[in-house]
Order: sequence, then C-alpha cells, then structure tokens
Amino acid sequence: MLFEFPGDDRLRGVAWDASASGVLGPRVAFPWFPSPDGMRYAAGGKVYDRDGREIASLPWQDASFTWSSDGQLLCKALPEVVRTGSQMRVETLVPGQAPRTIASGFATYSDNAGYPVIACDPRSDRVVVVAAGQGLFAGHMWTFELSSGRLVRSATLGQGAIGSWLVATSDGAMLAHTVQATMDGTATTVVQRTDDGTALATLSDFQARGFSGDGSMLYGWASGNRVEIREWKTGRLVWSSTGYPPPYAVSVAAPGGARFAIAFGRDNTLKDTDLYLVSSDGTSRVLEHVTVIFP
Repeated sequence: MLFEFPGDDRLRGVAWDASASGVLGPRVAFPWFPSPDGMRYAAGGKVYDRDGREIASLPWQDASFTWSSDGQLLCKALPEVVRTGSQMRVETLVPGQAPRTIASGFATYSDNAGYPVIACDPRSDRVVVVAAGQGLFAGHMWTFELSSGRLVRSATLGQGAIGSWLVATSDGAMLAHTVQATMDGTATTVVQRTDDGTALATLSDFQARGFSGDGSMLYGWASGNRVEIREWKTGRLVWSSTGYPPPYAVSVAAPGGARFAIAFGRDNTLKDTDLYLVSSDGTSRVLEHVTVIFP
C-alpha cells in the first residue's frame, strides 16, 4: 500500500502485514490515486508506475474515476457535456489507449449529484454506478456488463429515508446498502446480491463503508463514534476503535484478502493520519502521522 509522510512528497510503500516498508523513489504532489494493487497511481492528469515512470495522460478533467479491481483499467461515469440534463455514459480506459464507451443514455446528469463507479471488474464482467446526491445520498444504482454494456439491473434506493449509502465488493457481485430512516435512528445495512437484489444478511446499528477484498467482511461506523470491522454473515465483531471521530475515518481493503487499512485523520484533509493495518484475526499495527489517498 502506498503512502507519504506529511511535508515529505516521496512516495512510500508498506506491506499489508507491515513486515516491510520504505521509500519507492518518485516524488508525488498531493493528491494521488493508487491502483488497488499499489503498482500504479494517477496524479496531475497522468498515470505512473510506482517507480515514477509516466505511462499515459488522462483524457478526463477531474479525478472522479475508479481503478478496476485488477489495476489495469480506469472506469468513470460522466456526462456527454457538463450541463444539467446531459446524457450520462460509462467509459473505461486502458492507460495509453483511447477511452471506450461501455454504456450511455441510462440517466441524465445533474450538477447537484455525483456518479461514482463503485465496482469495475473485468473478471466478473460487471460495473456498478451510483447516483449520489448532496450528502452522498445513494438514490439510484445501475449494474452493467463491462464487456457489452448490457444493463443488468437498475434500482431506486433509500426512498423516504434521510440517509442512504451503497458499497460493493471489488468484483461487483454483492452490495451493502445502508439506510437511516430518521435523524435520531440508527443505521441498518442489508447485504444483497448485485444482479437481482436478493437479501443475504442484515446488520443493525451499522453503516457499511466498504467490503474486504475477499467480500467476507465489512468496515463501517456504529453508534458512539465507533469504527468497526464485522463478518457480515455472522455479525461477529472483528475489530473496533473509538479513539477518533468517524467523519475523518476512511479505509481500503487488501486485494483478495481480509485485511484492511484504516486511516484516522487528525483533521479533515487526511494529510495527517494514523494508519491501522488490521488483519483478519483482529490484530493491528499502526503507522502514525502518514498521508494517504485511498482508491
């Protein structure tokens, strides 16, 4: 996993088990966006390998893209023209090649919403797009075949609720949809199959923020400013922390496994964080005062 120290723009790496860490070589200005495997990163409109060699320029004007699960593609939902009412499309990009349009015309653009791609996986042939309103309210989702652009599922989310959040496994096979019905109520998360919405499990008092790489665990927030990792099938608590306020906690999952890296920001910029490397058995190691950008 890639990180920096505040005030030092040399890119560094650390093994997921914290067994090795060190300087990789390039100097990279904040922000930068690493691939899930840490082999590449995007910064300043260009893509580099982790040794700092430039691979390609990006055709998009902003950084609201998602790396595919294998780190070989960039996936993005964007309007034909940045204007309310414009038709939305999904593009993929192999660095160094021209963008490829996967699907189009499935929604109209609103300048009050975001359209994150929450899963993009060539092996499962799935890409999942969300329409997220102000406050990151997940109001609609679409699942497409990555190869053909065929619409697999379209669903409206969070009707009548004050909060709605959606995360996906890295292969796009499962979703965790969290709903908070009232301002004073707790959040409830339902894990479901992406393609047909079949419910698989329900977690009470839990706002899901991300799956583990193997899809067996969820990272999220609970009451009392508590950050948790749970096995979603059993609800078993694997790890928790109450030392930091949740608005400034973010995580990333190790590809293919059940490890998480959870960064607790000392402020809301995430340029100065305490980074916990959490294993599947609930043990953890911490790196203090690091700068991270999670994909």
